[in-house]
Amino acid sequence: MEIKLVEDPPMELRTKRLLLREWKDEDVEPIAQVG
Repeated sequence: MEIKLVEDPPMELRTKRLLLREWKDEDVEPIAQVG
């Protein structure tokens, strides 16, 4: 049970990180073009 709980959070964190990375990349692209 402990292992399962530990494996669940990492998956969610990974997805969150990927979404943040995509959002950051999109935000950086426009800024880079303007700069």
